[in-house]
Formats: sequence, structure tokens, C-alpha cells
Amino acid sequence: MSAGFPPIFLQSGTRDLFLSNAVRLHHKLRHVGARVQLHVFEAMPHGGFSGSPEDMELAAEVVRLVTECLPSSVR
Repeated sequence: MSAGFPPIFLQSGTRDLFLSNAVRLHHKLRHVGARVQLHVFEAMPHGGFSGSPEDMELAAEVVRLVTECLPSSVR
């Protein structure tokens, strides 16, 4: 892994089978200096909540990251 990765958004839930994988990946990417965000949602299983308020919060976080990564001329 190297810092050359594009910005990365990781999401998981406390009931997600892959939570530990997401945490380890987040740690490794931060270690090499990559721009990465990890969001862990309480009680979320793998795949989200199917339209719940938590899914809306998750969508807002994705939009925020994408907006931050766009050049200011495009925002």
C-alpha cells in the first residue's frame, strides 16, 4: 500500500461481519499516509439499514467527502 491511493471512504457497522477488516484496512492506509475515512454505525449489519435515517447520514458523509475532493472551481 502507498500514499498514492485516491481518497477512500470506508463504512461498516458494529454488526457487520467485515468490521474488523475495515478497521485493519483503515489503519494500514493511514499508516502509509493515504487520505481515508472510516465510519462505523451502531448496530448496522453488512449492507446498511435500507432507507433509515442512518443511511441518510451515511449518504451525507459520502457527499461531503466527494465535495471536499473536488477542485474549488467545480464545487
